[in-house]
Amino acid sequence: TRMSLARIVREHGGFRGVEHEALCRGVFSMKIWLKDLNESHISSIIEIEQLCFRDPWREQYIRETVMRSTVTAKVAEFGKDVVGWVVFEQLPHGLVQVCTVGVHPERRREGIGTFLLFAAIDLLRTKKLSHLMADCRESNTAAHLFLAANEFVAVRIIREFYTDTGEDAFCFDYWEQDRPVNRIAKYLQAQEKKDVGHQG
Repeated sequence: TRMSLARIVREHGGFRGVEHEALCRGVFSMKIWLKDLNESHISSIIEIEQLCFRDPWREQYIRETVMRSTVTAKVAEFGKDVVGWVVFEQLPHGLVQVCTVGVHPERRREGIGTFLLFAAIDLLRTKKLSHLMADCRESNTAAHLFLAANEFVAVRIIREFYTDTGEDAFCFDYWEQDRPVNRIAKYLQAQEKKDVGHQG
């Protein structure tokens, strides 16, 4: 699904070329409309949060977050129904943090999450920013698989990040361009190979 959607986006010269119609025929079996979040969407977003997450965002937190000037919040609509939403924030040093992606459980496995994620990827591309970051719970294997399917790479673990359960956070990065060489990691890998060779 991601590759098909990427092809459509590139053919239209960026995501905004398909944003207002968002037909994506051949990718989705239905019409999905991407819109900026507004007041009429809040109740649907609260419902999606409660259905999707163990620790859902509360209404006050949603409102406070989306009001920040650095934050972009989008919803995916099918007909008059909100079927998903995404929030991402532009940070210093060319970084974009994906804060949340939620899709109604009855509409999963239809490519909607990927469609929403591309709004963040398009910001990265059009503003020539560095990379996207996303964090999720260690136990949220569905999120791990979703991010990996969309070319995110697990890069680090934050121990006991989630205070309600003490779970670790798995941190993923997405690079629009080739990822820079991590010289420290390469050095450590070379040392490990040397050690193994000496032991043999």
